[in-house]
Amino acid sequence: MTEVCNLHQLRGCLARLDDTDLEALCLDEFPSVHDEFSPGMLRTEKINLLLAHCRRDREACMQLATWCQKRFPPPTPTVNFVNRIAELNLVQQSFNVYTWVIDAPAGYGKTWFLQELKRRYEGQGWRCFYLALQPPPETLSELAAALLAVLHISPPIGISEINKWGEYLANGIEVQLAAQAANVRPPEHSGVAILLDDVHQLPEMLFADLARLLGSARTCLKDSDFTRRCNELRFFMAGRGAAQKSYAVRSILPLTPLPLSPYTLTIIQESIGQYVRRAQVLMDSNQTAALAAHLMSHYGGHPQCCAAVLDELLSWHFGTGALKALWRQTHTQTLPYIAAVLNDLTACIPEMESLRPALETLSVFRRFDNPLLDALQQHHPPLLTWKGSNLSLINALQATFLLSRQDTFLQDNLTRRLFTIYLRCQNPEHFQALCTFGVEYYERWLRSLKSRRIEYVAAEYIYQWAQYAHFVLCQPPDTFRQSLLAALATAGEILQAAWSSDALRDLWQVLAEDWELEFMVNAAASAPGTYQNNFYRTILDEQAQLWGL
Repeated sequence: MTEVCNLHQLRGCLARLDDTDLEALCLDEFPSVHDEFSPGMLRTEKINLLLAHCRRDREACMQLATWCQKRFPPPTPTVNFVNRIAELNLVQQSFNVYTWVIDAPAGYGKTWFLQELKRRYEGQGWRCFYLALQPPPETLSELAAALLAVLHISPPIGISEINKWGEYLANGIEVQLAAQAANVRPPEHSGVAILLDDVHQLPEMLFADLARLLGSARTCLKDSDFTRRCNELRFFMAGRGAAQKSYAVRSILPLTPLPLSPYTLTIIQESIGQYVRRAQVLMDSNQTAALAAHLMSHYGGHPQCCAAVLDELLSWHFGTGALKALWRQTHTQTLPYIAAVLNDLTACIPEMESLRPALETLSVFRRFDNPLLDALQQHHPPLLTWKGSNLSLINALQATFLLSRQDTFLQDNLTRRLFTIYLRCQNPEHFQALCTFGVEYYERWLRSLKSRRIEYVAAEYIYQWAQYAHFVLCQPPDTFRQSLLAALATAGEILQAAWSSDALRDLWQVLAEDWELEFMVNAAASAPGTYQNNFYRTILDEQAQLWGL
């Protein structure tokens, strides 16, 4: 975000100084202004002289702004996203669940989630041990040795049986609790939590061995002093696609999957509301909605980007000038934020390096099939370049856990939105060509009626039309509304002619739950600094009447 020098905001800071402090500030930092002071001059007159100097000299203005930020530092609340807080509370309040599998794509905050659980449990007197499986162990012995190491237990030599490793792990847990009891009396219901990160790195066979090892340790502790002292043992495992791994070992160790929820517009808006309240910033619901919409449209709602922007706004006390600069922000200005996050994702998912051009292209489409991949590659000029077969591309995408294994659509909306924004900023010509292609292709797909879930194809056709009208044609709200109504009418006519009113009802239900389409439509109808949150719903209700629903 560009640096802002807001004189009104600076005046508010200076008004908090008494005359002695104001004199000292000008003498030390702005001697030329201090030389203009005269005996008997009012404090407000001195402030006006200083601000007039800053108006003429931008460097002096920024110097004063830096001084004010140091003198009056804003409160620094962390951005607590409400969905993650609810999920943390769920885990802690589920007393009969002992082994959790935290599952989410890269960038969703799995590591933060484990660290926050560790902090919470330690605050309750638990002993917690965190282990990131980076680089991943290759054998059971390496895995067990790494677990014992975090418990500060020297691994034995020459052991290969899982049960023996389980005994040593159980012994390590007992040793840690004994050490804790020797120093301070633990709470009555304290326990041990072992948190394992990046378990997706483990091969399936080694993941199964991990489940057997943890189960063996739990069995060893059942009849020990550990259980008789009412202590609990909980395991937490986190990784991309970890829930899929857990299904294969449920007979070995009962595992409870916890897929972390996505960052929707509602989540971002509620989180911002709590953030500004903790920061004691006065923002009404319309301003909060506008800020959430900006973070969604310019940063894809990515939590790392949202936190950076909110912290920068907080450093300026959410002043009017800072917000106005934010509304004027172009996508080009946000590109460094987006690029940094995507580079981090690429670093933690090696498969993404070769897939980035394909991911950027496919991010424009939320649902695709093999014919779409063929059509993109056969387009003149080609819109997608991939040396292998479509199947090899889909398999490579699945390895990143960004593609659903049940259907061909990009399931991680968070990363897909980042790629779309990046493409729109970095290569607008390619983005516009893809949007034009998308409208034509999805209409052909819809008219072919070759889909078991035709309502989703129809919804994607409408999404493509909205994307094309908003970002390529840059239509004003009234014209955009007509384009959207025309797309809805076309989809409705096709479904009604070939299927029945049930198909229209299914389509309407899909559209009613499509928050990404709703956001795009509302954003297209909104002026900078505002968000028209009823625009989409009004159109949808009108369409329901036309369809007789």
